[in-house]
Amino acid sequence: MTLQEFGNVFGALAVQLHKTDVDAPTIRLYFEALKDVELEFVTMAAQRLAGTAEWFPKTSEWRETARRIEAERTTELRERLRKRAEPLCLACGDTGWEFDPDVNAVRRCDCAALRRLEVLGRRPMPALTEGSTRTVAVDVETVAKALASTAGMR
Repeated sequence: MTLQEFGNVFGALAVQLHKTDVDAPTIRLYFEALKDVELEFVTMAAQRLAGTAEWFPKTSEWRETARRIEAERTTELRERLRKRAEPLCLACGDTGWEFDPDVNAVRRCDCAALRRLEVLGRRPMPALTEGSTRTVAVDVETVAKALASTAGMR
C-alpha cells in the first residue's frame, strides 16, 4: 500500500464521516499506523466504518475492523472449500499444506497463494454448485475394529 492509495481511501472515509479537520500530517500518521495492513482490508474496513461509525475511527478501530473482515473472509473461504464436492487442489486437498517427499516434510502448497488472493478479493471466492457437498465414506466395521483395538490401550 502506498501513501497515495491510502490517502484516497482515507479521503473518501473522511468525506463520508464529515471529518473536516484533515491535514497531510494526520493522513501520514494514519498511514504509518496502518501500512502493514493490506490495502484491500483497509478499504473494506473503511467501507464498513462509513456505514456504521458515528465518528471518524482511531487507527486501532480501523485496524480492528480490517482484521475482523480478514477473519470473516478467511472463515467464508474455508466454509466454501469444505462444502465443495471435490477439492480445488488435488495436491493438498484444500488444506494449504502438501507433503514434500524430497525432504520428508510438509510445505505450503502452491494453491495457498491463490486462496490468499481470494480472501483479499483480488480473485472471486470458489463457487459452489447446487447440492455440492463433500461426503466421506465410512466403513462402520473398520471403525469399530479400530476402536476396539485401542480400548485395551487405556
